[in-house]
Amino acid sequence: MKSLTRLSLIAVCFGCLNAAETITLDTIDVEDKELKADKEVYQKAKAVSAREDIATSTQNLDTILRSIPGTFTNQDKSTGTIAPNIRGSQGFGRVNTMIDGVTQTFYSSGADDGRSGSTSQFGATIDPSFIAGVDVERGTFGGKSGVNSLMGSANFRTLGVNDIIKGDKNFGFLGKYQVGDNAYKSNYMGTFAGRAYYDDGFYIGALIGHSHRDISQDYKVGGGIKINDINKIEFENLHKKFIDYGLKYFYIPSAKKGDIVGYKEGLYPDPMCMPWDDPCPKIKIKVPIYGDGPKDEYLKEREKQWKQTSEQYDQTPYDPNKLKQEINSYISKFEFGDERNLLTLSFRNLENKIWSRKIEANNYQLNYNLNNDKNIDLNVLFAYNETKQKYNDMAQISGKQLIADLETKNKSTTFDISNTFKSDFSDTTFLTTTIGLNNLKNSYSKNRHPYELVWFNDYRQILDGKADNYPNMTPEKRQKLLKEMLNGGFFTAPSNMGAYGGVYDFSSLDTPSIHGYRANTFQPSGKQEFFTIYADNSLDFGIFNLNVGTNLVKYNYNGKYFDLVDKKGGYGEYNGKPNEIMFDDYGQRKAFNYSATLSAFVDELFTPFVSYSKSSRFPTLQEMYFTQRTSNGFANDLENEYAKTWQIGLNSFKENLIFDKDIFGFKALYYHTKIDNYIHNVLIPRYSIQGYNKHSNKSDPKYKLYNNDDPYIKFINYDKDVVKKGFEMEISYDMGLFYINLAYARQTTNQPTSASDASPAIYPAPTRNDFYSLGHGISKVTMLPKDYGSLDTGVRLMNERLTIGTRVKYFGESKRAIYESNTFENKPLHRPECTDSIKCGNEQKYIRWTEVIEKQPFIFDFYVSYEPIENLTIKAEVQNAFDKQYIDPLDTNNDAASMRSYSFLNGENNSLSNYAKGRTTVLSFEYRY
Repeated sequence: MKSLTRLSLIAVCFGCLNAAETITLDTIDVEDKELKADKEVYQKAKAVSAREDIATSTQNLDTILRSIPGTFTNQDKSTGTIAPNIRGSQGFGRVNTMIDGVTQTFYSSGADDGRSGSTSQFGATIDPSFIAGVDVERGTFGGKSGVNSLMGSANFRTLGVNDIIKGDKNFGFLGKYQVGDNAYKSNYMGTFAGRAYYDDGFYIGALIGHSHRDISQDYKVGGGIKINDINKIEFENLHKKFIDYGLKYFYIPSAKKGDIVGYKEGLYPDPMCMPWDDPCPKIKIKVPIYGDGPKDEYLKEREKQWKQTSEQYDQTPYDPNKLKQEINSYISKFEFGDERNLLTLSFRNLENKIWSRKIEANNYQLNYNLNNDKNIDLNVLFAYNETKQKYNDMAQISGKQLIADLETKNKSTTFDISNTFKSDFSDTTFLTTTIGLNNLKNSYSKNRHPYELVWFNDYRQILDGKADNYPNMTPEKRQKLLKEMLNGGFFTAPSNMGAYGGVYDFSSLDTPSIHGYRANTFQPSGKQEFFTIYADNSLDFGIFNLNVGTNLVKYNYNGKYFDLVDKKGGYGEYNGKPNEIMFDDYGQRKAFNYSATLSAFVDELFTPFVSYSKSSRFPTLQEMYFTQRTSNGFANDLENEYAKTWQIGLNSFKENLIFDKDIFGFKALYYHTKIDNYIHNVLIPRYSIQGYNKHSNKSDPKYKLYNNDDPYIKFINYDKDVVKKGFEMEISYDMGLFYINLAYARQTTNQPTSASDASPAIYPAPTRNDFYSLGHGISKVTMLPKDYGSLDTGVRLMNERLTIGTRVKYFGESKRAIYESNTFENKPLHRPECTDSIKCGNEQKYIRWTEVIEKQPFIFDFYVSYEPIENLTIKAEVQNAFDKQYIDPLDTNNDAASMRSYSFLNGENNSLSNYAKGRTTVLSFEYRY
């Protein structure tokens, strides 16, 4: 990385030093400015949107994306990524998230950030300071954006040489510094660019930039309360109630603890009762009453009990200390071009330290364009992405502390080549055809398998000398055990198993399913390859345009899973002592997708369009190979998801509508999507099926053909159609002096939740049943709010050097998932009559209930931008100016187990305290040269 940085600096300086030798170009006066992408979308007859100038914005990237209709984000404070959500779908394959046209495949897993445990999600690692803009397409596709893309795509464009250098200059600089209150930590960015032209029309350009950003979640919510103190009053009230309750109902005064102060008579189980006496008979006896000692001693003991148990009553949504982010990122680009050729080499690096985890992301990319005539417009792209996550041995994942450092790696290689042909059949009929192929290779790996992440292991306690069954731990013994644990050769077992010689001793030969030990919940390993041939055709005939895109995708994959194998090596023969071996699984699939849009340019203010598309996505490795206990949950039989979407809409775009040089844009549409084979995960409860005695070969209810001793989570295809439909609208008007941008979306869906959308708390330690109901944060609610919108309006004064504006955002009703510790109190997927395992065996499946989060108040931001001297811009902004308490929809911590508690004092208590930031002031300095 240092070599690339030095090379970029040399190239920038070279461009500046050669400025005197460059050719002097003729001055050209241009009346019309080139339209920015966020205005150009109103000329495109489909559901597309764009946002510009992200690099210098004072708004965070989530807020910017949420200002686009039909587009949202799943916010996760622990993953360090941006996760676009289109029409209620999020993740690799459902939304094709790209950076400079390269699909992002990173699967980020955070460490525990409180009682709620860790979470994971697909997302892009990109510093907003290097983003020039973002383009979003919904419901249709074209070219490489349609590869494994179910609902649409979001492409983040990074800064280029021409974004930094103004006009025909040879050198440019863009720098910014932002600071604020209420945990808005300072961030800065500096980017240099140089460019040199030569007599033969050839030019060379280079860019280098560095950005630093600190992120804190220890903010004040509306009303001035720190997020960490949000539950403080309720917590103290519960503390007082705990002490008072003990004094009132339990405390028995005595001179010293243990003194007998009397006797009481009652019915108690006979102490001589034998184990086979069921139920034990009760007899009338007198038992002594023991005192609790002096009051002050009892209060000390009661306080001790509170400290030992009070953590489970803390309903703070997360621990801010575990969510601090320190981000450093770099970007460098080289451009070589002439009239017909353009070659761009780029490099990006991002390092993000999040408490006990560090993310390191590196991207290398080559883009080449040859534009020789109307039949040669060749584009070549090659990119290599590598993202590592490094966890130190202090990290906790789903309540289990690591015993050694752990590293995951995601590598992807993308190659894309396409050529565009243009044919003119008449003065009003044109055909543009693009044919290309795309190859994406992707892999997930770990430096070791984390065998310690199993419910009934106590690896860390053993190594720390805190386990009763491993006393007198010498350094030599500890090192030996650590080696066995890391290699998967050490076993501890639950209460119904013994362990000796590294294998299990079974009490029953007819229940092999209960003996699974291994888990594959954390970052399943595997490889993927997507080979795609695509063709896009755009036919203009008179006022009509027909755009048809197709692609054929061939998908190869392999993953790893655990299964039981007999000690003698016979697969499937559980002769008492099976070992659990990790196997490789391979597969191949295909999919054909198409998208068609017909539009009619009746007038600049009236361009109706209609579109229909069939798109698909393949199951992810994380869905197929996630298992909590050996092969329980293994799902390589998942079918591809298919979406059929039709849209009808209207475009309007006109310059000089009311005043000279004003710009008006309007887009409104209705969409309807039906998804077949929708993939989600379910909770399969404990069940048993009666079988036969294999010795006598006769039916016998004492024997079980199959037994699932614990519940488990598994991904399945939903056997009903998932329907999403809604209305989206955008309006933009800019007359220079005054501007307004309005976006609104309203939608409905019947998509089901997943069992992993809500989980039990990890503190105190979950029961066995709760642990196997633990979702490990692999999914969260993705349904969009019922409706939401944003408004940005303001005025420009003093020859447009002063801007005064207001932003308003609104969120309607949204949902969050609810966890029920009793499996059968969760939402039955298909058969309400299945209330227990005896009645329905393994036929019942459960998902999570949801509850409505009421619509939120309007949130107002006020901002001022002033340019005191040329190239220097000072911005001041007050976010959430009226200091409202509100909830951000689709925030991971809305479903946090930390906001659910039960006590005999208060009963079941579900709070919703994951409030967003209160009033925050931001000051920004931006300088361009």
